[in-house]
Amino acid sequence: MKSSEVIISVIVPVYNAEKYLKRCVDSILSQSFSDFELLLIDDGSSDLSGLFCDEYAIADKRVSAFHTDNNGVSGARQYGLNIAKGKYIQFIDSDDWLCHGAVGKVMDILNQHSEVDLVCTGLIWSYDNQKLNYVDIQCTADSEFSGKEFYIRYGAMGAVQRFVIRRQLLIDNC
Repeated sequence: MKSSEVIISVIVPVYNAEKYLKRCVDSILSQSFSDFELLLIDDGSSDLSGLFCDEYAIADKRVSAFHTDNNGVSGARQYGLNIAKGKYIQFIDSDDWLCHGAVGKVMDILNQHSEVDLVCTGLIWSYDNQKLNYVDIQCTADSEFSGKEFYIRYGAMGAVQRFVIRRQLLIDNC
């Protein structure tokens, strides 16, 4: 793998998230694994979110800011997917954040298993900084599921933030 190749594209749809965006972006940029691109997709925000996106793009070469008309979170994710360069995609909502070392742990799995299509992670549900529930669902690299089996097993906790997905798999199926 070339050192200039982007391994993970992190796509953050942003809509009127000025209260949360700093925590989100700072949690991504502070990861120990740093060979990623961060795509901030401002989805027509009417607050200062778009300006914050631009400031991050100026301050860090891994960050790119894009501004679109409001198309909703799915539209912003699709926009990001269309321009992403990474072999893998991770979607993070602008009011969410990554725990320290999260991307490194995913990279450990990807390095151990070269043909992994999807890595599942755990979630911590938090409201007003009170942790309500810890979810740790194991999805091992040797697990294989059909789309229906996967949905039955993981659909109830199918928050998109839980998955790092091979980009080509998304392109071929979205």
